Amino acid sequence: MFISGDTKIDRSLISLAQLFTKRKPIFILAGTSISSLQISNSAISQFHFNAKRAFAQAFYSGVISKWIESSNDTVIVGANDSFFNSITLTVRKDIQKIIITNGDNWKNIGSKVLHKTDVIICDSEYQKHSASKSLVTNAENDPFSGVISAIHYYFELGTAPVHNPNTPPEVLFVYNGKESRQVRIMAETAKRALQGNLNVQFTFVGNVEEIINADELPNCNFYGTIQDYNTIRDILSQSDILIILEEDENVPPYLAEAMSLGKPVISQSSGTLTDFIEDGVNGFLIPKDTETRKMAEDIFIALATITSDSSTLQKMSEASAAKAGILFSKSTFINKWKKVIKI
Repeated sequence: MFISGDTKIDRSLISLAQLFTKRKPIFILAGTSISSLQISNSAISQFHFNAKRAFAQAFYSGVISKWIESSNDTVIVGANDSFFNSITLTVRKDIQKIIITNGDNWKNIGSKVLHKTDVIICDSEYQKHSASKSLVTNAENDPFSGVISAIHYYFELGTAPVHNPNTPPEVLFVYNGKESRQVRIMAETAKRALQGNLNVQFTFVGNVEEIINADELPNCNFYGTIQDYNTIRDILSQSDILIILEEDENVPPYLAEAMSLGKPVISQSSGTLTDFIEDGVNGFLIPKDTETRKMAEDIFIALATITSDSSTLQKMSEASAAKAGILFSKSTFINKWKKVIKI
């Protein structure tokens, strides 16, 4: 059985499928924008759902959990890498069940299934700590074998800082549609920038105009919801600074690309992104606060520091690209996988 949380299913999945055909697997393609696949082998059935989070939770904890429990085959959850799958199948004959978490979906699978799991791979150290603290496993060995970022595939892009002659510098915020408070914090930051004569331009991607009044923010551009990732990539490339205020365990899919392009990142000082951002080096980590204005003030100070002069922005940009080269390089990725599967 193969369950994929990846939204970029391509020919690598079809190639992977051929490794399993003799065992008659079931492929569950669970994502939000899965491309159509032409697979003629009747041993592989395809299932695609476009679900809201509540339904996805019920589906993972119900139907998928039952399948995993009853399966004697290797189970890979949230996997998106054929390298690991193929190596595991040929080298680790002792492994029967593998869970590679994709964001925080380990919570939706259920501890009963996780107790029977041989290997659990997490996206980040933060997620690993959260999962290991929350779960009491019955495994003889610690199943938390390692941390491999699910956004590793950006190493193919390489790392090359993109310096834009933007005057004023452009600050990008992508709203994920989950926490409206994030939008209000950003709106308050934009207002603070106007009051403090901070010469920056803000760009909002996402459906934010139902939450804030765009007419009050002349220093902001609003793109609305964008489904095409290439368009988001273009906007990201043309921006100078990225702000991410997500509080869950998911790693935003555009983080690695932003860092590879040399974008300093401002985020919260608690959460998954602390694995990727070094405070004051390739961005800033802002303390979480219940007061919207306090967080906006801290973001304002961080932006003022980064944009204080062109050399500071360039230095942090180069640091971000360099860190991406370490975290997301092909050699680092492969070496981490080898350590996890112990070869």
